[in-house]
Amino acid sequence: MKVKELGSLVGLIISFRLAVGRSARFYTRFSTIEVARVAEEKGWSTCLVLTEEVLSELRFWKENLRKLNGQKICREAGVQVVRPRMLYSDAGGNMAGGCMIVNKKVCDGSLFQINLSEEEAFKSSTYGELRGIEEGMKALASRIVGKGIRWHCDNWSACKIVEYGSMKKDCHKVAKRINDLIQQLNVSFEIVWLSR
Repeated sequence: MKVKELGSLVGLIISFRLAVGRSARFYTRFSTIEVARVAEEKGWSTCLVLTEEVLSELRFWKENLRKLNGQKICREAGVQVVRPRMLYSDAGGNMAGGCMIVNKKVCDGSLFQINLSEEEAFKSSTYGELRGIEEGMKALASRIVGKGIRWHCDNWSACKIVEYGSMKKDCHKVAKRINDLIQQLNVSFEIVWLSR
């Protein structure tokens, strides 16, 4: 495929972010990286061989574009009171965990804790934080479905990756799963970095 054609397609998808949601960033990450790399090395008029990651992103859009199109671009008029669920997570060593807090108290039954696999424990601390967020969303799914949530995390990189994706494949895969959970649970999601 010509680099310019793939670049145009990726740019078009990203420009539809308001209509298709967070997926616009997550499912164009590797295509964007590949376009930038080949355009820098060989120029815009050259062709490139599509990697498996790029093909996977293109398949995603072929299968999901119509399903994702149609999200609300603006809120309804009038004053709205939004009380997001406050969620917190942290990871370290081979564990991750967290809870939901309302009125400065931990909600009953909202504590969650997971053991990372031996392989996961040797990955970056950012990876561990991302896995904590993912598992926390799964554990608290019934409490947050259809709600506004504000997730607090002390890892700045993890916060950015949840918002925009990652150039590291292992972290990006977890971020995509988090994005999928956000859509499946129909939550209004905000992530906040807590400085230690």
